[in-house]
Amino acid sequence: MKGIARILIAVVLASVLSPVGFASAGPGRHEIAVQSVEMKAYPQVRLRLILPSAMLSKTRPRSQDFEVLENGRKRVAEVRPLDGERRPLSVVLVVDTSGSMRGRPLDDAKRAAIQFVGLMRPEDKIALVAFSSKPVVAASFRSSRSRVVEAIKGLKASGETALYDAIYTASRLTSGSKGPRSILLLTDGKDSASSTNRAEAVAALRRWQVPVLSVGLQSGSFEPEQLTHISSASGGRFVLAKDSAGLRTLYERIAREIRHQYEVSYESAKPTTKQLTISVQAKVNGDLAEMTTVVGNPAKKIEAPRPAFPSAVLPQAANPSLLAIMILLTAASVGFLIFGIIGLFTAEPTALEQIAFYDQLRQQQGADEQFWGVEGETEGVKSAMMEAVGYVAGRRGITAGIHRKLEQAGLPLRPLEYMLFHILTVLAVGGSAALLLDNTGLSIVLVLISTVLPIVLLEMKIDRRRTAFRGQLPEVLNMLAGSLRAGYGLLQAVGLVVQESPAPASVEFRRVQTEASLGLSLENALEKMADRMESEDFRWTVGAINVQREVGGNLAEVLDIIAETIRERDGLMRHIKSLTADGRLSAIILLALPFVEAAVLYVVNPSYMSVLIENPLGITLVIAALVLILLGTMWLRKIIAIEV
Repeated sequence: MKGIARILIAVVLASVLSPVGFASAGPGRHEIAVQSVEMKAYPQVRLRLILPSAMLSKTRPRSQDFEVLENGRKRVAEVRPLDGERRPLSVVLVVDTSGSMRGRPLDDAKRAAIQFVGLMRPEDKIALVAFSSKPVVAASFRSSRSRVVEAIKGLKASGETALYDAIYTASRLTSGSKGPRSILLLTDGKDSASSTNRAEAVAALRRWQVPVLSVGLQSGSFEPEQLTHISSASGGRFVLAKDSAGLRTLYERIAREIRHQYEVSYESAKPTTKQLTISVQAKVNGDLAEMTTVVGNPAKKIEAPRPAFPSAVLPQAANPSLLAIMILLTAASVGFLIFGIIGLFTAEPTALEQIAFYDQLRQQQGADEQFWGVEGETEGVKSAMMEAVGYVAGRRGITAGIHRKLEQAGLPLRPLEYMLFHILTVLAVGGSAALLLDNTGLSIVLVLISTVLPIVLLEMKIDRRRTAFRGQLPEVLNMLAGSLRAGYGLLQAVGLVVQESPAPASVEFRRVQTEASLGLSLENALEKMADRMESEDFRWTVGAINVQREVGGNLAEVLDIIAETIRERDGLMRHIKSLTADGRLSAIILLALPFVEAAVLYVVNPSYMSVLIENPLGITLVIAALVLILLGTMWLRKIIAIEV
């Protein structure tokens, strides 16, 4: 009896005096941390686990030491060590540097962190986040080991405790890392200064699939519930250190655990439940460890699981067909609403304006006949279509501007058709991005692109059409001159251009011919064409025609001279363009390079670029860079632009 009493007294004294104890585990009972759960090859399920150091000290764990349950049913599992795996591990050391850590606690924490850095493999990546009133990235994953050690040595204690902000910053820091990643957190107090709440911190950990191995240093203000919740929700583990003197031993154990991870794999029974509850229990060297996690069931076609974390239940996605119908109905409703609002504030058309889209209408009717195989149409259909076109063409405000752009582009569309198409495109892209992407910034960018892209494409269409007309103009003027010499009248010469010239010259002169036959003077019809095409050369041609018709003269010779002048000037412009090609290419490269490099860096290492969009100084630098790029663009345009 005396021997038994001595043993009990020794156990009690050891538990009291021991500087390190596990928060939620009794003697010989531990928690298993979940590094990741991979279900890409479902029904094959692979769990990457971090076992407690007590199970790694004597014999290596074997498959028979593990028991895996899926929804309460036992599954046959295979276990293999990952010691030989050469994938780099990414670990963020998060150290509390608030005022309560001043003195020995911080000194012991720095020695433990430096020892941890030395125990990790050369290929592993280590970052450091220090936090007091706000978190600071003292060393990133790109930093060398010596830089990390120097950053640890330079830590100083002051301020409050922004625990949740530090966890969020550390999780963002791991977003650009590939392979296994973890956060090793040390704090002696409760959160008192964060702008991020606990739910947001946990959401960030789940999003970037990072387990937190948290160490709580016992103190007067310490609340273990905060760390227990964060560690459990992220798939990690919480350990309580009763005194800072035991931190070096504790960090040494954690380094060993992170380096010697194990993979447990099994074949799922493909249950029909929405979630899979996976439990793993290991009994090695007389110690018992366990974990339980809940993940989405891939067989139920719900959201693909981000690595599973304890108590993480993923919501079921909506039916894709139903979502598509909802998007279309919403887009149609908004489109009709805008149609009605525009109709309330627009004026009735005038009779003359009803011919504005006559040539576009003929093109559209031709396309409809080719598609449907219709050879003709009744006067009633023509009248109805002309009334509809005239009703839209006579509108003011936005419709008038779009009307002019569509005329210049030569598109057989009504302004209202273009507006509805534009609005529905933006709504469809925005709705799809919001439903399918978990990134608000990217969704906004896609909406902006879908808003601007139709306008840019329309302007490109207008520029190509103007360029084509400018290239056809000398030949058209020679054709008009030849027709006049052959005895044709000017209106008959225009008709010959309509028959013999390709688009866009034939389309524009057909419109002049139509307007003249409906009573508009030929001079006014040609002036409207010059304004529509915004061609200075053709505007001077129309001026010459008007002068000749008033005072007389040889119009054919005048048109030939204008055609030759345009050819010579175009040749000079092409020569100048070839001489300035080198400068224009250099300007394009110089202007595009910063954006391309920024995009590549953001894809390769998001955490490295996140400073530019999260830190006020980084945002200021980005704005300054954009202003300088704008000034450089204006300067380069002045250099390469040569007026003739």
